[in-house]
Amino acid sequence: MNKLAAAWAAFHSEDFEAAEEAFWQSDATPDITREARGGLVYVYARTGRSEEARDGCEALRLEALALGDSALEYAALHQLGIVERLSGQFETALEVFASERTVIASLGQPPLARCANAFESGVLHAKLGRIEIGRDWLRIALEAAQLSGDLGAQASVLRALGEVAGNVTMRRALLTQSHAAFLHAGDELAALEVKALLEQPLH
Repeated sequence: MNKLAAAWAAFHSEDFEAAEEAFWQSDATPDITREARGGLVYVYARTGRSEEARDGCEALRLEALALGDSALEYAALHQLGIVERLSGQFETALEVFASERTVIASLGQPPLARCANAFESGVLHAKLGRIEIGRDWLRIALEAAQLSGDLGAQASVLRALGEVAGNVTMRRALLTQSHAAFLHAGDELAALEVKALLEQPLH
C-alpha cells in the first residue's frame, strides 16, 4: 500500500495522527500532491483546526484560478463548504455551496457534482431547522444521483431523506432503500449504520 492509500485508510479509521503523517509523506507528483493537500484539509477539519483547513482550501482555490481549472476550483469550494459545516458555520457553508453552483454550471452540470452540492445544501438546511427546504434539496440530490448511476451516492441521499422524513412509514421505507443500495454498492459499513437506524425504536 502506497503512502497516499495508507493515509486515506488511516483517515477512514479515524486515526487522524497517522493520516496526517502519511499525507505529508506522499509521493510528490502534482496530482498526488493535490490529493494529499485535500486529505490534510479533511484531517484539519476533523481535528478542530478549522483555520488551517480554510487556509488549505484557499490555497487550492487560488491555484485553480491561476490555472483556469474549474474542476479544481469546484473541489476547493466543496472542501471549504464541508470545512464550514464541520466547524458548525452552517450559514457560511450554505453561502459557499451557493458559489459552488456557479462553478458546477460552468462545468456543464455534471450529475455527481450537482448531487454533492444539493446533498450538502439539504443537510445544512435541515440542521438549521428548515426541514422542508432541506427535503427539497435532498430530492434534487436524489434525482442527480440517479442520473449519475452512482449507487453509493443514491444510498447516502436516501439515508439523509429517511432521517428527515415526516412520518415513520416514510422513514422506514427510505432507510430500507438506503440499506439495500449500500449493500449493492458494496459498502457494508454504511449498510450496517443504516441497519442500526432501522432497528432504533420509531415513534
